Amino acid sequence: MRAVTRPLSEVNDGPVDLNDVAGSDGFLFVRDGVGAAGQGVAARVDIDEAADWLSKIEHDGPAGIAGVGPLAIGCLPFRPGAEASLVI
Repeated sequence: MRAVTRPLSEVNDGPVDLNDVAGSDGFLFVRDGVGAAGQGVAARVDIDEAADWLSKIEHDGPAGIAGVGPLAIGCLPFRPGAEASLVI
């Protein structure tokens, strides 16, 4: 599996509305105008396996920028020991 990350300024001339990126069937997390949006599922993994999965994805992206790279997204249960899965 391989992920490619580029600054939005390299692929778009103006501002990007993350709501448009997520669409009606994607995911969206935004706070104070900063966030992440996406669509599709590369893998669905148990929460205990997510870090291992992410570490094995080849990533091509800008160096020195925190938070750049593949993401695992999901909702976590409040009950201790409850099963949980994340989407990569």
